[in-house]
Amino acid sequence: MSEIEPDAVESALDALGVAWKKRGDGWAIPATARTPCEIAIVTNDDELRIEGVLATWDVAGQTELAALAAMLRRAAADLPGVTFQVRPGRAVVAVHASDERELAAAVSRVFTASRLLSREAAALLEREMADRYLAFFGAAAERPAPPARI
Repeated sequence: MSEIEPDAVESALDALGVAWKKRGDGWAIPATARTPCEIAIVTNDDELRIEGVLATWDVAGQTELAALAAMLRRAAADLPGVTFQVRPGRAVVAVHASDERELAAAVSRVFTASRLLSREAAALLEREMADRYLAFFGAAAERPAPPARI
């Protein structure tokens, strides 16, 4: 495989017609009315990783994280080529592209996923919403054990 050329990525970003800026070893497309989150693009010699943050939190309980993970698993089945991760303090959507020719489609998939899921991801960080989501969609294994009563 060949190494990704920065000039080719920048030309592809220009062709998308979106604002972007160079950031460290990658690029960033700022949050706008089109997308609720900033999109980061990083290169690893032979591929591009396009990533957006769906939701962030300082503290989240087991129920909220279980509901969020369940929703992202369901979404992954409906959004081909998109991966989701729940990392410490944030939920992330990512797409990999083998070269700059795939950049437009990859950015579009991240935009779409962020528009479709950001609001729902943030809502599931509320305990009551997480409980309701798991009650409706969650399997028993996804639900945390109820707290012990004293």
